[in-house]
Amino acid sequence: MRPRGMARRHECLVVTSCWAMMMVANIYPTPTAAEIINTPTALSMSTRRLSGLRVKATVKAEVALKNEGSTLAAISVKMMQEVDSVAVIKVAAETWQPFFLIGQGDRGSQYSGIMWDLLLMLTSKMNVSVEIVPPSDGLWGVELPNGSWNGMLGMIQRQEVDMALGPFAISYPRTRVADFPASIFVLPHRVYLARPRGSSDLSDFVRLYHPTVWMLTIMCVVVMAAVVWVAMRVEGSIMTPQEHHKNRTSAVYVLLHVWSGLMQESWLWGAVGVSRWLMGLWFLATLVLMSTYSGLLVASLTVPRVSLPIRSVQQLVVQDNIPWRLEQGGIILHTFKTADVKLYKTLLEGSVGFFPDCYKSRRDIAEGRFAGLCDTLAGDLMVARSFSESGKCDFFSPRDNIVTHSYTMVLQKASPFMSLINFWLQELQERGWIDQLVRQRINNGTICQLPPGKEEGQRPAVPLTLSQMWGVFAIMGVVLTFRCWRSSCGVPAGADHETDLLPDGITASLNHTVTQ
Repeated sequence: MRPRGMARRHECLVVTSCWAMMMVANIYPTPTAAEIINTPTALSMSTRRLSGLRVKATVKAEVALKNEGSTLAAISVKMMQEVDSVAVIKVAAETWQPFFLIGQGDRGSQYSGIMWDLLLMLTSKMNVSVEIVPPSDGLWGVELPNGSWNGMLGMIQRQEVDMALGPFAISYPRTRVADFPASIFVLPHRVYLARPRGSSDLSDFVRLYHPTVWMLTIMCVVVMAAVVWVAMRVEGSIMTPQEHHKNRTSAVYVLLHVWSGLMQESWLWGAVGVSRWLMGLWFLATLVLMSTYSGLLVASLTVPRVSLPIRSVQQLVVQDNIPWRLEQGGIILHTFKTADVKLYKTLLEGSVGFFPDCYKSRRDIAEGRFAGLCDTLAGDLMVARSFSESGKCDFFSPRDNIVTHSYTMVLQKASPFMSLINFWLQELQERGWIDQLVRQRINNGTICQLPPGKEEGQRPAVPLTLSQMWGVFAIMGVVLTFRCWRSSCGVPAGADHETDLLPDGITASLNHTVTQ
């Protein structure tokens, strides 16, 4: 009996809860956009005027229906009642790629962009229509010394529009004159500069190791040759009984043996004792060193190695080769002026000027005139458009975030639309519609997210050109020229024994070259 009684109690609780929720919904219904228009709030004057005109038109139509009693008047009344259910709100907006674009068509102004598509979604859910009003000064809005604001925020402050599309970065000064609904975008700012290109020159095969590594390698050759020479002089065992020559104990002979070991030459070492043990260690060390070098050389020929001029924001502020600029009137400029951060102050003071916006200045950035500080959405748009037009990656950005801001639209203070817009913005965000709008506008250039030089590895392999290998051929040509010059000059007396100083492998190679 107890389990059945408990089940009945649970059923009663569920029924009671549902009944209570229905009563609350009937007592406190969610207002629609048309009902919001009729509430006494600080809406724009045009919104109130349009609502009043609809009421007057409906009254006139009803009078005409009573006086004439015609079917046509009845149809007019029905149409006006449908129009009256759709409110018209004024929205301030200005061109900003890729968020909002204003173009001209046969029917007047045409609008597009991420924020325009989002606004259409919101208005369809709220059952309202919009009227776009661009700001006369074309600005987003900054506070003036007298406390007023210009741009779109000034239109919000003067109640000339109901909302401004933007999107606007959320900041404390702006919250004093406008309300911000739920955040739409969270965008970090980064440095964007011209993409470095790899170039083939004589030093390509030398730059595989750092200059310090090459210097230490040469020092090791000299030190090893000196140690082996001393060991052989002390032991007196440099020669085998079958091969005796006074020049076998010379320092030049030992140095050439050590160098040929570095070059992975194959030859017979006749000494025994400590010198033989030292040369064995040297062979192992040079085997690792040259095998690594060979692997790097093959990799560099397959995927060119590109040196990065800027790897972080800290490197940007300490160098003088690449100037940088800030976006005119952007939120990052306000942040740098007000925030007490040393890096921000350095970026602000070291800037060589301003640019209108990242998309309009993309050619200047791609050509290396300056580095721009842009949000990641504008940067991705630059990369995508450039790759779509030329098929090349023209931009590079270190993955260091300078500062991050949240972006959204703005409403009048205490706007009655706040709750509806908040609700639908969160719904669209959770369902992935905003991400889909972004992907529709920025749908190319993913290969350009690879580090510079790596995108070449994603393309079909191409044959190596002479410009990529001319450094090796140049060195070989110098050696052959020297050998031919020496041969053409003739060998002086006693010089036949000079080749005895060389290891067997080197002597055989030179003789083979002369024969050819």
